[in-house]
Amino acid sequence: MTVTDTPKEKDPNDLPEHPMSIRKRAPRTDRFASALLKRRIRIGLTQTQLSEKTGIPTAYISRYERGRVRPQLGSFAKLIMGLGYGPTEAVHLMNVLNEQKPLEKAGTTR
Repeated sequence: MTVTDTPKEKDPNDLPEHPMSIRKRAPRTDRFASALLKRRIRIGLTQTQLSEKTGIPTAYISRYERGRVRPQLGSFAKLIMGLGYGPTEAVHLMNVLNEQKPLEKAGTTR
């Protein structure tokens, strides 16, 4: 076998895309995923520990953190409680997830 005959390492970007995969992530999902990952690491939890705390399977937590899927409302609520988000932070995170502007303070006018 010559040097040119050695097997070439596969590039994951060269693989055919599965019809059900979501290879390109939307910016809102990336920001949401990043926020979840940073928070989990900041408070010192592993994905397994967060899974045990929330009842959400580790595989789903991994998908949320990679921006592959968006959590449904019930899972979102479990995540914010498990990660110790306060009400204001939870609303901000929901806005990031839904690409909405932050809520205005009560009593302000436009």
